[in-house]
Amino acid sequence: MNCETKNGCEANATAHMQRATPACDVWQADDGVHVIAEMPGADPKSVEVTVEGDVLSLVGRAELPRPAARQDGGTTSVTVEYRRTFQLTDTADADAIEASCKDGLLRVRVPRKQPMQRKIAVSVG
Repeated sequence: MNCETKNGCEANATAHMQRATPACDVWQADDGVHVIAEMPGADPKSVEVTVEGDVLSLVGRAELPRPAARQDGGTTSVTVEYRRTFQLTDTADADAIEASCKDGLLRVRVPRKQPMQRKIAVSVG
């Protein structure tokens, strides 16, 4: 898997929505590639993990309190949309990806495809 290089926050079209690229830990293990994405405040019900072609996308939303000094027009919170993408390799088993989210941490496991094995019948003669 190759990680996108863009990091940090950027303002969206509205003053109350921000986009953020979550920090991620990515490592390989015997059972596949593991990703832990930090999405502080994200509601697990808002988190989506999708695969389109060979791109794995992680998206989540959080309502975070806005500091009193930055409240404009009585707005006390800001919506943050976390978004991160990864390029899957041809050894990734996209149909077997597993994900869980708890306490602002999204955990994703991308298993490797198992090599196909089959016994070939050998005929006599």
